[in-house]
Amino acid sequence: MVKTIVMLTHYGAQPKYIGDMRYHDWAKYLIRKGFTVYIFCSSVIHSSTIDIIDDESSYKIIDDEGINYVYVKTTKCYANGLSRIKNMFSYYFKILRVVPKVVTPDIIIARTPNPLACVAGIKLASKYGIACISDIVDLWPESIVVYKHISKKNFLIKLLYKGEKWIYKHSSALIFSMPGYYKYIEERNMENIISKDKCFY
Repeated sequence: MVKTIVMLTHYGAQPKYIGDMRYHDWAKYLIRKGFTVYIFCSSVIHSSTIDIIDDESSYKIIDDEGINYVYVKTTKCYANGLSRIKNMFSYYFKILRVVPKVVTPDIIIARTPNPLACVAGIKLASKYGIACISDIVDLWPESIVVYKHISKKNFLIKLLYKGEKWIYKHSSALIFSMPGYYKYIEERNMENIISKDKCFY
């Protein structure tokens, strides 16, 4: 029986630091159902100068309403440039090392918009022989193409699309935060490898 759920959400944090209550409320519900929940976040609070870890520790665990918030030490993030990319990779590599030190999960839920959180979740799930559910709250790189007007032929965008396809294919299940999600999968010609049965809204 599933007992311990690990949530990988790079930009998550305790409610006092951010306005997004989704994972906190979700975790409280799961705890009431008898599960133990660990939420792994970056120590650097997104869009702020706050770093939860002010020493050389690689991680810090804080109990908040029975939820185990695990902050992993990452590089600083100053804006949507090189520092953010470094911060995203920093989270990815730290998660692969820190999760095994802290807990043995029974199931992993990994959240975008950092797609590397999903990659880490899938790799850890494979290591433990468990399921990884990818929680897709932002379509990367589609959002960049649409809102930043970057060509789909751009080398980096092509690479990100391949990464997206890999995540969708290797996730045990996919949760989308937008209606019409499967139409997007069909538009990307992924319906042959991604069954609608493993996709949820």
